[in-house]
Amino acid sequence: MTIKIIQSNDYKNKKSRIKKLPQFMDKLIRGYTKRDLIEIRDIFHDGIKDDTLRLERLSELTKKRKQSQGFASPSTPLYGKGDESKDRSYMNMLNIEKTTGGWKLVPSRRKHWSGRITLKELFTIHEHGAKIVQGDKIIQIKPRPALLLAYRRWLIRQRKGEKSKELRKALTDYIDKGNRSLMKIIEDYDNRE
Repeated sequence: MTIKIIQSNDYKNKKSRIKKLPQFMDKLIRGYTKRDLIEIRDIFHDGIKDDTLRLERLSELTKKRKQSQGFASPSTPLYGKGDESKDRSYMNMLNIEKTTGGWKLVPSRRKHWSGRITLKELFTIHEHGAKIVQGDKIIQIKPRPALLLAYRRWLIRQRKGEKSKELRKALTDYIDKGNRSLMKIIEDYDNRE
């Protein structure tokens, strides 16, 4: 004797909604990536501005030079003209660019406000440190990996799981009830600038 399983309409509906998930997830993953990069960029900016990234401290000579140039925060590492120079300052240099697979965070190719070096070159110097030889003088620039520290802070926030709880609830609502709250979340993430 064979047993015939009769699937309820509710089960069939759930199954059909599950089949549609890959269409939604591709867009959702790209949106999350952009949203995550915006968060990392904000942590980078605010960490430099508020001096909360715990970067290597500046030498007294550098502080005095920055003070003589009239900088607002001469003792704060990587904070030159800050928000005053908009996209030509170090703390505002990170851009989010679209790629074929999603999004990426890149240092700007613009010239620094001083006009001597690009922000991308300056980024490499500060993230990894450098030795500059000028005649018989050697200038040592200690690494101040602000982006790495911002990324670590972002990872710590992710461990708390607020985003994953939100996504899990949206997926469950969509599969169980056909609730389109997931589509609203996708739109919010994709349209955030």
